[in-house]
Amino acid sequence: MTPFKLQDVERHLEEAVWLEGEDWQLGGAVKGLTEVERHLWVARVEADGKYEVEIQITPSKVKSVSCECSTFRENGMCGHIGAVLIELRALMAHRKREREAKKKAAEVRKSENKRRLTLDAVLEEAPPGELLAFIREYARHHRQFSLALKARFTPQVDQIQSREKYGQLLNTAISVSRKANRRISLRGVQKLAKVLEEVLFQAEGYFYAGHYQEVMDAAGMMLEKITPILNKVDRGREKLEVFLRQAFALLGKLADGDAPPALKRKLWDYALDESGKLFYRNQSMDVQFFQLLYRLAVDDERKTQLLKLVEDHLEMKVTQPEAEEEMLLLKLRLLEKKGDQQKINQFFKEQIGQPRLLKRAIDRARKMKDWTAARHWINTALEQDNSAEDRQVWQKLALEVAQESDAKQDILPLAMELFIYSGQPRYFDLALEQTEDSTQVSDEVLQRLVLESPRATRQEAIATVLSRTNRLDELLKFLEHSQSLLLLQKYDHHWQKKDQEKLFPIYRKLVMGYLKDHLGRITSQKIKNIIDFLYQTGRSSMAERLIEEMRKTYPERHSLMEELDII
Repeated sequence: MTPFKLQDVERHLEEAVWLEGEDWQLGGAVKGLTEVERHLWVARVEADGKYEVEIQITPSKVKSVSCECSTFRENGMCGHIGAVLIELRALMAHRKREREAKKKAAEVRKSENKRRLTLDAVLEEAPPGELLAFIREYARHHRQFSLALKARFTPQVDQIQSREKYGQLLNTAISVSRKANRRISLRGVQKLAKVLEEVLFQAEGYFYAGHYQEVMDAAGMMLEKITPILNKVDRGREKLEVFLRQAFALLGKLADGDAPPALKRKLWDYALDESGKLFYRNQSMDVQFFQLLYRLAVDDERKTQLLKLVEDHLEMKVTQPEAEEEMLLLKLRLLEKKGDQQKINQFFKEQIGQPRLLKRAIDRARKMKDWTAARHWINTALEQDNSAEDRQVWQKLALEVAQESDAKQDILPLAMELFIYSGQPRYFDLALEQTEDSTQVSDEVLQRLVLESPRATRQEAIATVLSRTNRLDELLKFLEHSQSLLLLQKYDHHWQKKDQEKLFPIYRKLVMGYLKDHLGRITSQKIKNIIDFLYQTGRSSMAERLIEEMRKTYPERHSLMEELDII
């Protein structure tokens, strides 16, 4: 794709993609927007399924995008990406406003401080020798200040190897953060986090300066020193886990970047050693070392070595349950790299109970256009004990496979099934496209909607069927029976001006019935909105008749009279 400015995103997206993305973003569908690496943003979009979106940017331009959904695979763009781009632009704008506000506040403070005895004024005038002596003496009696001083200036200490000095720094930080019982409180976590933030900042600086050994030493020490104390943390553990993920991300950059081959071999040996340590395994972090090894497995010898290590790990059942699925996926990726089709098929047969692995098997079969295998794995998934939401996910995949393989005999029943349980009109429209007998299809769907569909979507779905198949007499009766003013407003466009009198008794019944059962300002405002709707759609006669009847029936309702007066 051609890079474009994030600020001008709407100019580079098709209108449908933009509108869909805007709706999802405004509806809160974008979750967990995070900068996992410098200029690489990842988010989860919960709309029409759950999909992970990645956005690669420069400081101001969008360089590349990706999404897990089928629309992106087919068109190279989708509403999920649109939603994340809009959310990212809003976040960037918010950060810019914050920076400008802070800058302005700093300028105000600087102006106010010109004639005051400020710290800056004292530091500018203090003799360097006396200032150094004061800092040394103060640090001896204030551990937190001493720790902050060590953390800030560790890189300047050349007499000690970087691995050793970061080890000493973190040992001191952990000691300062512990309580008398050797546990770590939330306050202790906050103290420790300040040091870790400084170490991480320095490690990132080393990376961009090309000092890769120092990056490995700093990040490695963070993992080795912080992981064993996680079980000692009373509150705030998740804050420390964030730093550990960032440390792994730095090591991943080393694995993927331009570090010398000798250092990458050293990193491979380091990850091999650390991956077997019990304290990583107990925290489900051993899998992250295996993922690092996968990135470093650039030749057949290493791939074979890693595959055996992963298989042994799985066979011994030493991996925590929450990390086992990641290990299985890693094994699959290694098998795919080796291209052993027989072992891949055997692997899938053995792991049919893992949803993510089944999804991977389906995606692989689709990529290879092996429709028989794709349908087999989807049917395997559908045979398992699924929630209603999970079942819809598998059925959507089945429909996509049927469309891709032009299996028309499968499209109709799948489209009907998805419509019945989701109520989304696009599935019913697709079902109608597959048949010449719309009456038979609509009759069957209506019957199943009454018996099987979720209550939350049933009324809307029934109205959709009657509307799409032009069964207007039945639709009119259904709208009256539904007792829903929203449905009536949505579908009353089917009746032209000459048929307006058919609608008035229904509007009258529903409006007056609603007022009978509801009181208060909110009720009055809803009724006003309905009257406004009738005026806006050219039904002023109906609106005026309703207003007249409401005034006669409920003159004592002051809020209702006030709302009617301002129409």
